[in-house]
Amino acid sequence: MRFLRRVVALGALVSAEIAAVVVLHQLGGRAPFDLPLSHVEPWLRAEPVDALAAALRVVALVSAWWLLALTIAYSAARLSRLPSAIRVCEHATPRLVRRVVDAAFAASIVVGVLASPASAATDPGPRVEITVRDGHHHDAGPVAALPTEPSTPSAPASAPVAASAPVAAPQPAADLGSVEVAPGDSLWGIAADALARATGRERHALTDEDVAPYWERVCARNRDALRSGDVNLIYPGETVVLPSPT
Repeated sequence: MRFLRRVVALGALVSAEIAAVVVLHQLGGRAPFDLPLSHVEPWLRAEPVDALAAALRVVALVSAWWLLALTIAYSAARLSRLPSAIRVCEHATPRLVRRVVDAAFAASIVVGVLASPASAATDPGPRVEITVRDGHHHDAGPVAALPTEPSTPSAPASAPVAASAPVAAPQPAADLGSVEVAPGDSLWGIAADALARATGRERHALTDEDVAPYWERVCARNRDALRSGDVNLIYPGETVVLPSPT
């Protein structure tokens, strides 16, 4: 259900951006937004309020196209899993858009990881049939005598072994620390940043398969402590504990 919600959220975001572009284009054919960009005279003759409205439509149209292009480019970069493309698009894409795209792609990775063991468990593999001739049928032929199992000498009674000292159970790895949630943060982004620091790798060099297992650990570690109780909804000022990656 969460996977479906995240995919729907990404689809709704792209649909809203496309709708904004279409509406702003259609407004360009209606007064007072129909001032042409190729001529200056209509702008000079128009009322100041009308000229301002037309200018705002142009700015909004450029912004809508820019946001739509960045959303598509960032989604394509995440789909291609090229660190260089992700790094370039990451700096230009607004944080809210990155959160929606990252959540949708993270959900798809987790669903794939969880579905793989299930499909492997339900696959019975190739069946091998063995026919045994019992010699009772007329076409089975005589039953050959089977060789007797070689007798194995019984092992001599071993001397009593002294009980060894109990082995101490390994202690769980300590947490990496904690971070305070900032506006626009997500558990996926927090987990990716923490994993990059812990492993000494660049953030953009981590793939979704690298981040997904640690993201699940972060969700499990903090789910009960979150104000909303939902790992998809965190609030600025909350504290997120960062478990060890191992």
